[in-house]
Amino acid sequence: EPNARGVTSKQEQLSILRQQVQRHGSALEILASVFKAVPEEKLTVTRYLYNRKDGVRITGHASKVDDVQAFAQTLRDMAQGGLKLLESARIIYTGGAEERGFEVTGFEVAIPFESEENLEQSSPETE
Repeated sequence: EPNARGVTSKQEQLSILRQQVQRHGSALEILASVFKAVPEEKLTVTRYLYNRKDGVRITGHASKVDDVQAFAQTLRDMAQGGLKLLESARIIYTGGAEERGFEVTGFEVAIPFESEENLEQSSPETE
């Protein structure tokens, strides 16, 4: 019986880890999703900042504000395919900028990570 309890405990721990990975994904998985969502020739990512506690911040410039909005929406739509955290992608900032003599729209998009406490409260097991 001690072995059975040990195996059960390990299975529970593995299940918790799987849930956390599904919710957050790895830094590389998120990075890959971000670059899949970038509209070709309309938006340039100049900075990708990953903080395992707070989330992801993406900055760059785009041809126009509509391209930034489309990018954020594409990220949210990609949440259906697996990485649930993408559904919280939101535009933090847009503003005029100049890049190599051309007027562009500077932007910052955030993908915040929910706190573990919030995740626990919103998980199906506790509802």
